[in-house]
Amino acid sequence: MAAGDILEMRVHGICQTQNIVNLHHFEVTAYNGAKKNQAQDLVDAWFANLRDVWLEAHSEDYKLMGVRADAGKVDDPPLVPGYTASDLAGTIEEATYSSAICRVITLYADEAQPTHRNRLMLSGTPSQALAAATGNVTAVHLNLLEQWCLDYFIEFQGIDGEYKQCCFSVNTKTKYDLLASKPRSTPALIRSRRPREYSVG
Repeated sequence: MAAGDILEMRVHGICQTQNIVNLHHFEVTAYNGAKKNQAQDLVDAWFANLRDVWLEAHSEDYKLMGVRADAGKVDDPPLVPGYTASDLAGTIEEATYSSAICRVITLYADEAQPTHRNRLMLSGTPSQALAAATGNVTAVHLNLLEQWCLDYFIEFQGIDGEYKQCCFSVNTKTKYDLLASKPRSTPALIRSRRPREYSVG
């Protein structure tokens, strides 16, 4: 009944006192439970399938604080917002660059002339990830991030539903299938210590 709905999910972390909030969008590909509970089902499914993968991309200075999901584009709302708190640290055992320095994953929409791109910001950047001479992400770490993308951007199941990440235009409420995810060689800088949101899909 809910197939085709779009749910938005915010992954909230803190690195060196700086809030890092990444905005994801998921397409519901199948759902058999109570419609109002599908946001919590998504959150539970993310924790079961992707939480550990998420932490593998972050150093120990990063801490996952919680995940919240709500309706993005849903027929016959309302939904009960889903939320689960956390207190888990990243799993990379290395010194960390400033929390403002993030590695960037660019997401490309599947369209004839790709113009819609979203991005994912990964704080908790380990010290060996950037080249000392250029400041760019090293070839070794880029390869690790490429494999990480294969593990993270997958279709997965919850108790009642199935979900896959997508690209989503907030302005037009248009969903695009995710064509590719690519880590950038140039890191990005977050200039504010207020919570920021970056669109993943």
